Amino acid sequence: MPAKRWPVASWRTLIDAFPGEKFVLLGTAADAALTAEIARGLGEDRVSDLAGRTSLTEFASTLAGCRLLVSNDTGGMHLANALGVPVVVLFGPTNPLRTGPVFDAMRTLLLPPGCPPTGGGLLADLAPEAVIAALRDLP
Repeated sequence: MPAKRWPVASWRTLIDAFPGEKFVLLGTAADAALTAEIARGLGEDRVSDLAGRTSLTEFASTLAGCRLLVSNDTGGMHLANALGVPVVVLFGPTNPLRTGPVFDAMRTLLLPPGCPPTGGGLLADLAPEAVIAALRDLP
């Protein structure tokens, strides 16, 4: 659902803000064009684009190996949360009280400014700088 996707430019700003970090882009084959656009020109030493290239087992294994997951409201986020991976989840139109992570792993839920706690906002209104700040505040 496009309304649940943070814009490509926002993802690229986030990646650019952490030059020493390695990013892995995950998703289904339907996400591959989007992740390719995010990864374009960033170099495989910084960004690995695995969208549509993993089995469910490989996807879970890759998530389990992550230090942290930044994600839209997706099934992959729930799997990472269940595996104990800390998650930073970007919400907009969906209700984080209803569809947010439920397991005990560290989780940070971010909403656009002015968005009610039950969602309904525009994910595009969640500024990359807010997400970057939240990541820098993590232990």
